[in-house]
Amino acid sequence: MAIMLPAELETAFGALGVPWPTEDEDGLHDCAAAYRMCAATLVGEVIPLAHGAIQHAATGNHGLGMDAATASWADYNQEDGDDGHLPSLAAVLNALANAHDVIADMVTALKKLLIVLAGYAAVVLAWAATAAVVTGGTAAIQGRLALTELRVGAGRAVTAFRRELERFFSKALVNGVETRLRRILGAVAPVTRRAKGPVIVDPSGYRNTSRERAFAGASRKQLRDMRRHRTPLGMEPKSWQTAVAELREALAAENILDGDVRLKGTSARFFSGDPAKTFPQTEDELRATVARTHGDLAPAERARRVEDAIAAYRQAGYGANGAKPAVAFFDSRHKLGLSQWPSDYDFQLSSDVLAERFKCFGEANPGVNVHTKGDWYNPYLLDRVAPKLNDWVKRWEEAAGRWVSIATYDRAYLERTAQPDDWVVL
Repeated sequence: MAIMLPAELETAFGALGVPWPTEDEDGLHDCAAAYRMCAATLVGEVIPLAHGAIQHAATGNHGLGMDAATASWADYNQEDGDDGHLPSLAAVLNALANAHDVIADMVTALKKLLIVLAGYAAVVLAWAATAAVVTGGTAAIQGRLALTELRVGAGRAVTAFRRELERFFSKALVNGVETRLRRILGAVAPVTRRAKGPVIVDPSGYRNTSRERAFAGASRKQLRDMRRHRTPLGMEPKSWQTAVAELREALAAENILDGDVRLKGTSARFFSGDPAKTFPQTEDELRATVARTHGDLAPAERARRVEDAIAAYRQAGYGANGAKPAVAFFDSRHKLGLSQWPSDYDFQLSSDVLAERFKCFGEANPGVNVHTKGDWYNPYLLDRVAPKLNDWVKRWEEAAGRWVSIATYDRAYLERTAQPDDWVVL
């Protein structure tokens, strides 16, 4: 039963000048239990039964229709991971349950505090009335001062509670739930049509061929998995599932509940979206670009780098005249000696919670620029504002053998720039 204000304290509580909380902590706990039961049923019964039905159907049936059905089901549930729509829904339900429990505990604590303050107010009122016979106006003045302090304390407690309630339900949690539900609502029905292969087009209209796939070291299946937002290039499916699961844990550990994470760059799209990262159209252009890139090296070493790049260019089939990509693609700059590092994993994290931490860090350290060359927050300061998230970055850089970058923005940036074909990771 919800905590109620004792009848004998109603008069004293009125002197505190704050309303009694109308939230029902028992009802909130009941809602949390219901959310958890739904999540447990989804994970323990619905998903296994549906997965078993799909597997049973696939055992004795073949063809385009069955392929489309199994491919569509993979979006809802992945046997070796928890990135599908249904596990994501279960995560939403558990997040809602946790939030309701936290608010219920806050309501309980606030009510108990207000009862204590009302008790103090009752004592003050009784003392002032009794002492007035002896001290006259002095007791009344002291009583008013004591009640004022109690009113201030009660007001601060209620204000803090409302602020936390707003933070949990009107911003961070709502945004987090919205992000996950968006993935479910965006699901499409299976399409039974013959696949023509993963055709990917660069900004100039050039279509990738087996030449680009071979140079990038990507198979047709890997490109399909990339286009279906299952696994980025350069990573195995199980590793990607583990990385996403650990990313979710890192965000939760940092209490970043409103994070929207999207994968950008060539690992997610194959071709670069940066028009400045052009692909050399001739050997002369490549020779000049490589020489300029390694201008700080000794002449002999620079010449060797140029010849290695030309050899790779020719071996890949780009030496002859003919159409070529207008922009770089996955790992192409590294293999042509135009970049020291292979293509990285670029994550866009939109979070008001994390953005606020960067702002506060900048205000506390005026000499530090919390932004980089763009309008995102400096990823090299991530360890100062979200160390557990930075630990995830370092761990997966080592595991993948590639740089992992998290560009942080506020949620307003996401609302301005989100695209229907974005790879929404979380």
